[in-house]
Amino acid sequence: VMTGSQDDTRIDAARFAAATQQVIERFIESQSGAITEVADMVVDALGKGGMVQVFGTGHSEAFVMEMVNRAGGLVAANALSLRDVPVDATVSALPGADPSVERTPDLAAAILDGARPHPADLFIIASQSGINGVVVEMARLVTGRGHRLVANPPPSPPSQDAALPPTTIPLTYRRAHLPPAPRP
Repeated sequence: VMTGSQDDTRIDAARFAAATQQVIERFIESQSGAITEVADMVVDALGKGGMVQVFGTGHSEAFVMEMVNRAGGLVAANALSLRDVPVDATVSALPGADPSVERTPDLAAAILDGARPHPADLFIIASQSGINGVVVEMARLVTGRGHRLVANPPPSPPSQDAALPPTTIPLTYRRAHLPPAPRP
């Protein structure tokens, strides 16, 4: 949190911590029902021999990285990635090399089939926009095959032939408002 003019910019740690705590409290208050529902879905999937399959492209890959292969993270989780799909014998679908790959719906089936999901697997899809082709197609395929899906935001347009509607955690990002720092 920066306050003041160019000559007087300070970061006030106590005010920043208080504002952050308020955001966390609002999140817990507004999302506790969805968090409980998703936790129950995870327990159900694991209890039936499944795991959590996590997918995201672009900036949403950061969410996938947080869920999978981190110390203290959920061991029964698998990252689904565009990098898992070979475009030809020597090149995978690297989004950094070609950003349009995340808008290519045909890649979703190859990613999903390569994961060989268990019937009880739960899928979590993170997306900044919910409109990229591979994300929308992955959601359609997953629900069409009878898997439970947690998505944020929900895929757009919603799949008309989905066997199960996605459970959506409507996360909202709001800039915390901090009053100006008191002058000494």
